[in-house]
Order: sequence, then C-alpha cells, then structure tokens
Amino acid sequence: MSSLNKIIIIGNINSTLELKATQEGDSVINFVVDVKRPERQDGIDSLTDRIKVVAWREKAEYVAKLSRGDQVLVEGNIHTRNYDNDEGIKIYVTEIEARDVRNIGSASSSADDLNQETLSSSIEKISPIIETKEISNDAPFDFSDDSKELNDPPEFVKETEEDIPF
Repeated sequence: MSSLNKIIIIGNINSTLELKATQEGDSVINFVVDVKRPERQDGIDSLTDRIKVVAWREKAEYVAKLSRGDQVLVEGNIHTRNYDNDEGIKIYVTEIEARDVRNIGSASSSADDLNQETLSSSIEKISPIIETKEISNDAPFDFSDDSKELNDPPEFVKETEEDIPF
C-alpha cells in the first residue's frame, strides 16, 4: 500500500528569520508559522497552532528575505527527528520540511485583504499532480460495469418464515 505525506498551511511568520549554512554549504532556515484554527461557534476565542518549518537552499534564501508577520503559504512534508541535548535528554521534533513557500501577504496587510484568486493560483502552482495507478486484472473487485444499479443483496430479497430461536 502506498502512502502520502503532504501538508499545506497558511499562516503568519512568528519568529526571527536567521539564514544559516550547513558544513557542506547548504542554506537552511528554521522558522515558526502561526496558524489560527477556525472560529468556534460557542464564541470562545479560537486557538493558534505554532508550527515549526525548515526550508533548504533556494527556499531558505527566499524565506530569509521575508519579515516577521508576513502571511505565507507553505507546502511540504511532515518530518520527525530526534537528538540528545547537552544534558543527554532525547528531544523529539516534528516540523514541516518546506518544498515551497509563497508570500501571500505582508506584515502590514490584514488577513481580510487576502485575495482568494491569488491564493487559489498559488495552491495550484505548488500542488504536484497526484499519480494514479490502474487496477490490475487480478484485483479482488469487478469494476468492469459501472452502469448497473445497486440492488438489495440476495439474502434480503426473499422473505423467509424461519423460526429463529433466541
């Protein structure tokens, strides 16, 4: 069975952006995106999730030019990793490894200013086409005739007058 690990978030950058380089010379930047949860119907303020993101190479250099508070669309994969800190305690990290980052609003613009057309076109540009596989002939189901109507299963078609003891 195949699997899929893809996430798209929209939120505001809420961390200091510091571009770093690995020993091999690859650019890397770690930042946090605040993503507000949908409004609650009971009137209580909705929570905001702080999601860690890491971007590499050209994407890292692009993000370094953005500002805290900018609204971004991030597309990538969820990754987990762990390491031992200075005290020898194992630290677990879950973050998004960004494949694409788009600035969709400056720190000075409000969320209401977000243009839906711009957002839709940004999502279409970064979303790869999902490949589909054809089902082989030895598949356990017969999909050859989709035009048949579904009928009741045969065991429920006839009425029976059996005495079933309980």
